[in-house]
Amino acid sequence: MPRVRNGGTGPGAPRPGRTRAKSGCYTCRVRRKKCDEVRDHNGHCKTCVRLKVECLGFGLRRPRWLTKLKCQEILFKIKNFISGGSVLPRQSRPDVSYLILRDEDLETISSLRDTLDTYDVAPFPCDDFAVDSDFGPIEVEGSLIPCSQNNLLSPESSSSFHSTSQPIVSYSSDSTFLYIYSLPFGLMDIESRLSDAELDRRYTSIVVGMQYQFSDERTRSEILLSIQHPGHHQASTRLLAFIHERRHDSPLSIALDDDSAQPRYSELILTLNDPRSYNDDQAMASLTMISTLLFDGGMGNWEYWLNLVAKYAHILLGVSPQHALMCCNRKQAFLIKACIWFDVLASVTTQTEPSFLHVTRELFSPYASGVSDTNNPDSDMMTVMGCESCVVWALAEISALAAWKQQELDKGRLSIMQLVERADPIFRCLDKPLNTYRYPDSRSLCSEVFRMSARVYLLSVVNGDFPGAADTKTAVEEAVQLMRTADNAVVRSTVFAFFVCGCLTNDEGLRRVLCERLQREGSVGNCSAVLELLEQVWSDPRGKQDPVPWRRALRSGNLLLV
Repeated sequence: MPRVRNGGTGPGAPRPGRTRAKSGCYTCRVRRKKCDEVRDHNGHCKTCVRLKVECLGFGLRRPRWLTKLKCQEILFKIKNFISGGSVLPRQSRPDVSYLILRDEDLETISSLRDTLDTYDVAPFPCDDFAVDSDFGPIEVEGSLIPCSQNNLLSPESSSSFHSTSQPIVSYSSDSTFLYIYSLPFGLMDIESRLSDAELDRRYTSIVVGMQYQFSDERTRSEILLSIQHPGHHQASTRLLAFIHERRHDSPLSIALDDDSAQPRYSELILTLNDPRSYNDDQAMASLTMISTLLFDGGMGNWEYWLNLVAKYAHILLGVSPQHALMCCNRKQAFLIKACIWFDVLASVTTQTEPSFLHVTRELFSPYASGVSDTNNPDSDMMTVMGCESCVVWALAEISALAAWKQQELDKGRLSIMQLVERADPIFRCLDKPLNTYRYPDSRSLCSEVFRMSARVYLLSVVNGDFPGAADTKTAVEEAVQLMRTADNAVVRSTVFAFFVCGCLTNDEGLRRVLCERLQREGSVGNCSAVLELLEQVWSDPRGKQDPVPWRRALRSGNLLLV
């Protein structure tokens, strides 16, 4: 141990009885505790998960914002939080059940959507906090792969859309997860960047299953077949895999802000906005770009990409949606259904009538003879998003009803009798038990969550946004009781339900349940953004006689609830 002239220990030495934490997550390093380095499905170390403290991620180079002063602040917050019994069940407000180590917030809970400064490669300024620099090659499913210098996302890469990379590994239902330990992004060493082959492997092993969590194996096989050859779709899935990897390692950063991602994202904007050559490959890429924004927190210009693919889907559907969906190929059937799904849930945010309303009426209405009456899996919405086709119809009709109601209010001629009359067939559809016995339990649960939350959404249109209304209160309670049992895949797929039910309840216990489920999902995806928006709605001062301003908050935040 180094000594200084006065006989004390040098400033870089550990204190007596303590050792430097030279590996593990940054939270454990700040705490000067040994990290178990065992990651959960979100990439968080299980020590932090057990303590209900945010995991700041792994990496060789420290974030520039994590200064010596910031380390002291974070350490103080963690000590106070743990001393308050974070590992024990809390009966207090839901907003103190999990410690978020936000850059500028001194409270114990706030947004996960914190944009951090760029990472640099300078020595760490905190003497009690050493970073291990002895990182070797990347370990992938038990084998060692040297870090490659070929990076799809670098501006100089020659493999953007016409790569000659090796064939992609086929999807299988028992694929194991791929964990890649790489540097936090910003000013990264080129050796740390993922190669095209590694991005392809990451997408096929992990990301496609998260992108379309309740798609069936036929659908996933079709998606993976689509990216076997160079093209726009392949390039977009590599960008998505890159975003997933960066959010995995640096949960608080917006991955698309990275200098390596921006040129590739801009190039996709230019190449996909060419109406003269728009085809299936470009439409699939546009859908993937929506997923990229969702994986990176749910914000961004998702409407741009949705408009692109919607125009193409309308062309495919032609004048007879039912005939078109029955006769098109599998990829086009998937494109149409995915676009309908995004459009319907986007209408909740935009508060406009869905552009595919006439399509959902023809295809999925329980009061008409549509493709939902056939046994063709290509016509079933359950095989894409885990939602019964009739519930998709109901969600579209509710958004249309909400838009009609607002229009009538603006003109000063709203008829409550007419409003109730229009809502009645939707209520009758949502009161019916769903035909989910053919599907796996998680997919059936997902569809049931959508059905019950759709009733809450409909009641908010008929009753107004008043949580105290008796039928609204009962509907929210029933929905949240079901959502308690949801696994991770269901939670991530039903953020619409979490947001709508969370906004329309004043019950602290129900809010706590929703908060805790969303907090567990980490930063890959838009769960953290949904939680932040919920907290914003809850903090809005209003009297009991005032409606909850959740629609205004959602539109202002421009968050896509998918």
